[in-house]
Amino acid sequence: MLGFLFPRRCRRLEAENERLRVLLWEAKTEPARTLALMAAKDKEIAALKAENRALRRDRDRAGRFAPCEK
Repeated sequence: MLGFLFPRRCRRLEAENERLRVLLWEAKTEPARTLALMAAKDKEIAALKAENRALRRDRDRAGRFAPCEK
């Protein structure tokens, strides 16, 4: 309805809506695959958080205001 007022935003929202519709359909039709993908993402997120903690720990050991290496 408001497509004539905000054409770019409407197209972007329609594309996002379609993407979410496809993801929902995949989740309903292939739950095992969806759970496996979610587990892989959770594992990836956990690895990134651990790496972030290690980097912060190294930064704190060096001193917060240590000069950056370039």
